[in-house]
Amino acid sequence: MIPLETQRLILRDFVESDWQEVHKYAADAEVVRYLTFGPNSEEDTKNFLQREISLQGEEPRQHFALAVTLKPQKQLIGICRISVQDTNNKIGSIGYSFTKEFWGQGYATEAVKAVITFGFQDVRLTSHLCHLSPRKHCLSTSYAKNRNATIRIFARTPLD
Repeated sequence: MIPLETQRLILRDFVESDWQEVHKYAADAEVVRYLTFGPNSEEDTKNFLQREISLQGEEPRQHFALAVTLKPQKQLIGICRISVQDTNNKIGSIGYSFTKEFWGQGYATEAVKAVITFGFQDVRLTSHLCHLSPRKHCLSTSYAKNRNATIRIFARTPLD
């Protein structure tokens, strides 16, 4: 269960004090260029975080937005989420976004692998969705510098 741990990362539930680190990527126009939100104001980011924290108490829990932190420093560098989209067929969607300085270092791949494993093993999903389109590079996977970056992340992520 949560928190999830990888070689370099800890993925944990958000807490209110995370808002400034979340705001670093949520307010960055380049990071949110292909997303359905942003760039965020401070109020937008605080509201987002409050909404995510409130969803942590749902029973059964259907949405897991996790703070991605570096293991040794516990520095928050992004978000990786999995949400149950279809409870009858146990289908989920995955999304992620990272502060720009952490792009290209394999953190997204590492976090997505952990979240997919969690989705299949703990949430008992049978499949997940990633909607790719030319305009919104990847709708269900939040951060993607370009469409090909997201495809490479999912290509490196075994689904079994």
